[in-house]
Amino acid sequence: MAKVLETNKFTYEGVLNKNPDVLIDWFDDLGTNNPLSFLSNFYQGSPFECYGKVWATSEHAYAAQKVYGVDEELYERIAASTDPQEAKTLGRTAPIIRHDWEEIKYAVMKTVVAEKFLSNPILTDALLGTGNAYLQEGTFWYDQGWG
Repeated sequence: MAKVLETNKFTYEGVLNKNPDVLIDWFDDLGTNNPLSFLSNFYQGSPFECYGKVWATSEHAYAAQKVYGVDEELYERIAASTDPQEAKTLGRTAPIIRHDWEEIKYAVMKTVVAEKFLSNPILTDALLGTGNAYLQEGTFWYDQGWG
């Protein structure tokens, strides 16, 4: 059985466990001194370049790609947002999104997250420091897509 690293009260042992050495079931709680907050798409403090632009967070980069090429004004509003939750909301409530979004959204997320970690040696080391752990975002809102 995998050892569970409890990072918050929302740890579920065995959920989606692929038999790693350690299951890290972390919660996206940025209001505390969560040592795993760097895993979050809402993590601030390490801007990075992706898709030819510098982004405040990976949430900003991902949300903006939903409207890339179809709504330049909203794309720039998302990019200029000072809050990752606002960027997420703007992307989720976009009146029109790219026609290919459903087909590319996972590839976009993979690219965004890779650029976030590869652009900052501290984040790279922190991610590598998780070793062979299976990283799982525990959510109390039962996010079936990302969490």
